[in-house]
Amino acid sequence: MANRRQYPPKEPSAREDVLERFFENGARPIHSGVRAWAPPVDIYETAGEVVIHAELPGVEEKDVHIEMSENYITIRGKRHLKTGRGRYVCVERNYGPFQRTLRLPVIVKKDEVHAEYHFGVLMIVVQKQNGQSPAYVRVEIE
Repeated sequence: MANRRQYPPKEPSAREDVLERFFENGARPIHSGVRAWAPPVDIYETAGEVVIHAELPGVEEKDVHIEMSENYITIRGKRHLKTGRGRYVCVERNYGPFQRTLRLPVIVKKDEVHAEYHFGVLMIVVQKQNGQSPAYVRVEIE
């Protein structure tokens, strides 16, 4: 039987330390400061439309912007960290700018896009179309 040498445990390298912290933090960026985040979305389609739900709790409606280009839709905005009432002890939610660009599964009608924002959930309903998609459309939240 071969003898194995027992080495004292080594200190993790800087790279190993960064990787360990990366996975401990749920794959969030490790640096401090403003970090981009991506709100979760659900997309489903019916016979005549595509429906998108995006979770944006704490984001004011005026800070949400929706744009369409061909069969892509981009949702962007910013969630502000409210300060002034004291000192934060723990901050786990993401703040700052966000952006999601989603490829729609079908070509849609440029004039038949409807967006609503209720209780932190953005709902976008896009009507399907046959043929060409519009080059660029800005969608207003009602």
